Amino acid sequence: MAAETKITKIYSFLIKSIIIIVALCFIFFELFNKYQISDIFQQGKAFFEKEYFYSYLLSAFLLMFVNWGIEAAKWQYLIRKVENISFLKSYKAILSGVTISIYTPNRVGEFAGRIFVLEKANRIEASLITIIGSFSQLFITILIGSISFIYAYFYTNRINLSEYHVYLNPIFFGLIILITGLFYFNISIFEKIINRFQFLQKLNKYKKAFSYYSKGELSFILFLSFIRYFVFAVQFYLMLRSFGLVNNFIDGILIISMIYFVMAVIPTFALTEIGIRWSVALFFIGLCYNNIFNEDLATDSGTVIATTFLWIINLALPAILGIFCIWQLKFFRKKGISNEL
Repeated sequence: MAAETKITKIYSFLIKSIIIIVALCFIFFELFNKYQISDIFQQGKAFFEKEYFYSYLLSAFLLMFVNWGIEAAKWQYLIRKVENISFLKSYKAILSGVTISIYTPNRVGEFAGRIFVLEKANRIEASLITIIGSFSQLFITILIGSISFIYAYFYTNRINLSEYHVYLNPIFFGLIILITGLFYFNISIFEKIINRFQFLQKLNKYKKAFSYYSKGELSFILFLSFIRYFVFAVQFYLMLRSFGLVNNFIDGILIISMIYFVMAVIPTFALTEIGIRWSVALFFIGLCYNNIFNEDLATDSGTVIATTFLWIINLALPAILGIFCIWQLKFFRKKGISNEL
């Protein structure tokens, strides 16, 4: 027994060490090798000298703690159905998830950072519960993004989407909102989906997780997701504002919601995420200014720097903070407690 405990401790230490090393290497590679952060900073030198820049930067930085704090509160609320945890423990779990997810496709590693802090709850069931929280955030992103596209379809005075009207039919976006909303508020439908597919039968005994929440509880989760969406949209706005890319708050949120919508529906791999963020942001900000790429180098460089700063604030820094929380993860449990997953 003692030998077995010692071996699991060694394995646990090795797994945690590998997670930390890979996360640090990935962040270093992204910032100092792949995208040459020093060159990006050099391009933004003129912006850094403006007196308002650091107040916007500090505000965006402080909102990062609010952003992930809301996510921690949401997960704590969700996971209480299977295990009660403190807000602090939930916050640490969220940061651990950011550390692992920063180098995984579509940030699926968030699940591992969260479920491995739980003492007794079944991890597969906890993963399904976590999916509900992620789906609520996706629904808000789709809802606000779709409304923004519909608005831009009819009002083109600021964002000229006339060239893309054939792809931006309001009926299409209305259907997306309707279908996503129906799925979210009838989340128990996933139980039937599990029953229909043979390869999902292993999840059969955990599917009850989708029926734990009433419509009132789902509405509250959605409300938290909306507040969080507003927080990170304001963060993005502050970054764009600091580089002189937007002046009007409504126009800024309109552009940002479109960017987040596209980012949500495009599958991303960790190694390409910053590049995709740049491309999507350049496209929509370019439309806002009615310019063609590379005609306005100040706009292009400002957009690249703003999105890079936001990535650093909302993902790289929390991932580094999460390194200190990785050590609380419990990959192996004592006998008698489910070790599934």
